[in-house]
Amino acid sequence: MSNVNQGEESDPGERFAKGQKVALVSLVVVAFLAIMKGIIGFLYGSIALLADAVNSFSDILASGLVWSGLKLSQKKPTERFPYGYYRAETLASLVVSALITFSGAEILWQAAKSIFAPVSVPLAIPPLAAAAVSMILYYALFRYKKRVGSQIDSRGLLADAKHSLADVAAGSIVFAGIFLSGIGYPIAEILVAILVGLIVVKEGLEQAGDAVLYLMDACLNPEMVSKMRELATDVEGITDAHDARLRRTGPVYFGELHITVNRNLNIKQAHALADQAEARIMENTESLENVTIHIDPTEEAVHRIGIPVSQRKGLDSRVSPHFAKAPYFAIALVREDEIESTRFVKNPGHELERRKGIKAVEALESEEVDTMICGEVGKGPYELLTAKAVKLFRAPPGGKTVQSLLDMFLSRNLEKIQGPDTA
Repeated sequence: MSNVNQGEESDPGERFAKGQKVALVSLVVVAFLAIMKGIIGFLYGSIALLADAVNSFSDILASGLVWSGLKLSQKKPTERFPYGYYRAETLASLVVSALITFSGAEILWQAAKSIFAPVSVPLAIPPLAAAAVSMILYYALFRYKKRVGSQIDSRGLLADAKHSLADVAAGSIVFAGIFLSGIGYPIAEILVAILVGLIVVKEGLEQAGDAVLYLMDACLNPEMVSKMRELATDVEGITDAHDARLRRTGPVYFGELHITVNRNLNIKQAHALADQAEARIMENTESLENVTIHIDPTEEAVHRIGIPVSQRKGLDSRVSPHFAKAPYFAIALVREDEIESTRFVKNPGHELERRKGIKAVEALESEEVDTMICGEVGKGPYELLTAKAVKLFRAPPGGKTVQSLLDMFLSRNLEKIQGPDTA
């Protein structure tokens, strides 16, 4: 199936390039913060600042993995990976989540060991300044990651943005803990370290849950699924759209949909409707990389059969040998090989000098006829009827009646008309 571009903003290469830039900027900033907080925390004996430094070191791994996941996602599909490498980003997000959870558990363990022997941190500018700078830079990273992550629809980057926001909260708590420890409440800094550890563990588990759901192909965007069905049924000739599925791989979606079309359509006509549905869905659905359309025929065998007749005597009406010159059309409704009803309509082209066939076709179209049994049919009516997916069968000569032709149709004894008559 062909893909339709969503425009410049939706181009995968451009999206991944933007994501990589953010990941690299984050890597540099967080490395600076981790080293700064680690050194100052060690020199001043601040367990809360050291815990925050450990947290920042996990962020370095997170940014590195997000960057590598985005880089790998840009590789073109291969025979072994026909859907591309988009899920590398989701895998990176899962690994990041595990590292974040582990770092949070480590913070909790170190804080728990110190709770029975708290040591006051001297009230000094460097530890407080380190916590304040950490808050400011993490908030700037949060805004940056969220903005670009939303633009390129990157799960890994948006997950990393949430973690940066949690780091802002953690930094403010660390700042308060260092201050309280400096004025004589050393237990406050240990409690802060425990709280930071709990926040980090919570963030890691939530991100891991999201990543697992995407890897398991969970449907997390029911609105897009409904939109795909609506867009498909907007195409004239598609009677139903069902069994719509959507799976996310990294920043893009792959869709699948079944459409129901008239069972009397030939393969070319049915595929033309599928192509229209595909193009419409791709043009109106953001982040959709590909959609596969499956074609199902209508289940019930229902036919509306038109037969040109020269009189109106029910099923005993005589068939007219001329399509456009017939005064009437018999319209028979056949359901599951049973004649359910028969009615007659006047042929508006019967008394015209010109455009007889066109007017006759218009009358049949208004009656939703899908099958015609007739004698001679000219080029114009033939092309119009076949373009509307009406099947044409040849009525044998010899003054047949509507009943006899319907019996021949039901017993599959009629010959298909392969082209217009030259006469």
